[in-house]
Amino acid sequence: MPKNDAYQTIAEMWDFPESESFRKSLEALFTLEEAELLLQLREPVTAAELAVRLKRDEKSLAEKLDDFVKRGLIFKGKTQYQFRREYITGSPTLPAYHMQNPRSIITGGGNG
Repeated sequence: MPKNDAYQTIAEMWDFPESESFRKSLEALFTLEEAELLLQLREPVTAAELAVRLKRDEKSLAEKLDDFVKRGLIFKGKTQYQFRREYITGSPTLPAYHMQNPRSIITGGGNG
């Protein structure tokens, strides 16, 4: 039974709401706190705007967002960051692996 949290919301974005394997992949990619932050980026936003909305330090938040960019989790335009399905599926991350290897969702791995 899926949990109702940020991982579940992200799994639903990828059309894998019932997949425990996909959820484990997400858990391996980022913490629950990071997943919650990613969900704040579904619409383009600057680090400054997000810092005000979340009442967080802009510099440390921008560093976290830049880390997400380096990890292939979000897209960064000139000034705005965004988390969208098509960005991750084009990067070498575990969700991309599941999208390219749908059998892994059923078997729990890529070799089964």
